[in-house]
Amino acid sequence: MAPADAPLSLLGSGGHFNPAVSLAVWLLGGLHVTLLIPYWLCQLCGGVIGAGLAKAAPTRSGRTPGRVYTKPSANIYPKAAIAAVLLPGGVSGACMNPARAFGPALVANCWNYHWVYWVGPMLAALLVGGLVRLLLGDQATRLLLK
Repeated sequence: MAPADAPLSLLGSGGHFNPAVSLAVWLLGGLHVTLLIPYWLCQLCGGVIGAGLAKAAPTRSGRTPGRVYTKPSANIYPKAAIAAVLLPGGVSGACMNPARAFGPALVANCWNYHWVYWVGPMLAALLVGGLVRLLLGDQATRLLLK
């Protein structure tokens, strides 16, 4: 376990930073329904705080505040770099965490197609959680084919 994760394990949170993961954990019985909404609220607050800190971070001279600049590395394999750009991230940035997408959207007040960042991961969590709960889980979790 990484040192940064140690306080989370002491609280028993399991380190859910993604509302879709929390939804799947709830479906599987690992999280009580009364904790689901507070988890989501805290995750959204974390996304907003992170986006606010990133926007307020000091920048180099000549750089636009609130933007992140990276320098390409020579160690990246060309095919992997092309796949990383073209497959998930070329269209939307490929944010699979609704809380992570919510923070920058709120800070920048840009809500174009924001619903995609919620519908996709939540449907995937419902699908996978439902499959595990109904068919694929162990005998204690599974509801069918016991």
